[in-house]
Amino acid sequence: MKKIFFGVIFLSITGCTSSDNYNATESPLLEVLERSWDAPKSEKSIAQLRSASNKGDAESQYLLGWSYDEGEGVEQSATEAVKYYKMSADQGYAPAQTNLGWMYQNGVGAKQDYEEAVRYFRLAARQGYAMPEFNLGWMYEKGLGVEQSYEKALMYYRSAAELNLPRAQYGLGKLYRLGLGVEQSDETAAAYYELAANQGHIVAQTQLGWMHEEGRGVYQSDEEAVKYYLMASKQGHARAQTNLGWMYEKGRGVSQSHIKAIEYYRLAANQGYARAQTNLGWMYQRGLGVPLSYKKALKLYQKAAEQNYARAQNLLGWMHEDGYGVPQDYQKAFEYYKMSADQGYEDALVNIGWLYEDGLGLPQSYEKALEYYNLAAERGEARAQTNIGWLYRNGFGVTQNYEKALDYYHMASEQGYARAQSHLGTMYRKGLGVPKDYKKAIEYYKKAADQGFENAQANLGWMYAEGLGERRSYKTYEKAVKYYELAADQGDSFSLVNLGVLYDQGYGVTQNKEKAVSYYRLSAARGNLRAQSKLGWAYKRGKGVEQSDVKSYMWFYIRHYNQSPDEAFEVNTPLNAVQIKQAQFMALICISSNYSDCD
Repeated sequence: MKKIFFGVIFLSITGCTSSDNYNATESPLLEVLERSWDAPKSEKSIAQLRSASNKGDAESQYLLGWSYDEGEGVEQSATEAVKYYKMSADQGYAPAQTNLGWMYQNGVGAKQDYEEAVRYFRLAARQGYAMPEFNLGWMYEKGLGVEQSYEKALMYYRSAAELNLPRAQYGLGKLYRLGLGVEQSDETAAAYYELAANQGHIVAQTQLGWMHEEGRGVYQSDEEAVKYYLMASKQGHARAQTNLGWMYEKGRGVSQSHIKAIEYYRLAANQGYARAQTNLGWMYQRGLGVPLSYKKALKLYQKAAEQNYARAQNLLGWMHEDGYGVPQDYQKAFEYYKMSADQGYEDALVNIGWLYEDGLGLPQSYEKALEYYNLAAERGEARAQTNIGWLYRNGFGVTQNYEKALDYYHMASEQGYARAQSHLGTMYRKGLGVPKDYKKAIEYYKKAADQGFENAQANLGWMYAEGLGERRSYKTYEKAVKYYELAADQGDSFSLVNLGVLYDQGYGVTQNKEKAVSYYRLSAARGNLRAQSKLGWAYKRGKGVEQSDVKSYMWFYIRHYNQSPDEAFEVNTPLNAVQIKQAQFMALICISSNYSDCD
């Protein structure tokens, strides 16, 4: 009969994940290493074991202890399990010594005693068994019952790994990846992870998938990452399922599919995995692959937040700040942001800074805003660096300093943050803290515009239209049209009115007065004063629309009402008093309908 070995698994879910950084606590689990004989199920089998145990048979004592440990054939009793494990262990039976060590280590059936746990692990390890050697290494890694020593942990892990124990191979990989007790080496870490992964170790499979995803210690391959995530996912590993969901969400190594992403996020979320709950909540908040539901998003964020998951707390703050699925409540938003920020979550630090800067639910304070922005900026958060740059540029809460503003914008720009790049474009365009340089301005605007940043696209269109940085020509007007259209597609009113002007004059496009008016309308509906004035002139002159003095007056009146409502409106018009009242009434209807009823 082969011996039945029990041991301790200490699963360390370490390292970064695909969509955010999430470090789960390490959780010890009891797992069967080898099982060639089922636990006794009949009273006779238990009776036989009890009889043999009373005669001092170590293996029977161990098996009877296991029966009490698992509640197989007897009423479960950790205390009785310890009793029989100890009888067997004191006779030198290694499986019993290993399990007894676990009972002492976890305080199950006996008072928690790390020194006793180490003693029994050591006794079993001396007999050359892999599991107790691994457990002993783990105790040294954590400094439980022994003086902490990564070097000794490494020694015991290596010994167990040579006996082909996958969790020891994983443990070695982790120490090499983190450079604990040994020179850091992603390559060596990946090699050990692969040994463990090929034996079905789910955490090693997940970690190896991540290393392929990032190209750390192995060749970068999203396809290989997906392969290993899938291996672990099939075994029900929540982090792997979440990572696989992220790969489907982003279309990396697989065909992009929100439906598949949700499938894997849900598998992990149903296990209570906070990151998966948060990712699934995000899909509901955005309506990606599922009908948009703020209610479901909030519920999932709440579950994750209750596990103290910082990103979920931050998102709950955002939902309350903007009133998504809940009444807008800046104080509640602050409370959630604070929970997240207290864990050092950079986004939450920036969000609190913003509440102080704008005085939303908190006393307005540029100084407090700067305090929170600095905490995030010190961690390299680009949004915080950009916001600090803005405060220095405008002298809000600090002495105005263009040079410092530039420094912070550059920090964020180097991380590829589009808003900072757009601000740098403006600094160079206006010559703030640097010599005026239109070419540099275009360079930075283009970096931001290529990321879809609306403001940069609009400014780039304007520079090309004005011939700044490039001599004005039909080609520069064509470029202006291109960037104005990109910004206009995002609803930018400045770009919409300027597109109208280009179509009105036929610059960079075929002249088309009707199309010009359509752009003016879109811009005017977004409150753009220039567009409202342009519509007034279009109706007055009958260019692109049927001439109408009433509608011309209406749009001029709308422009005036939005700009200077308390001042008298004077304009040359052929209208009589009745027609003027009609035009003013139409203007007020147009404004009150949010520009949906202007005809």
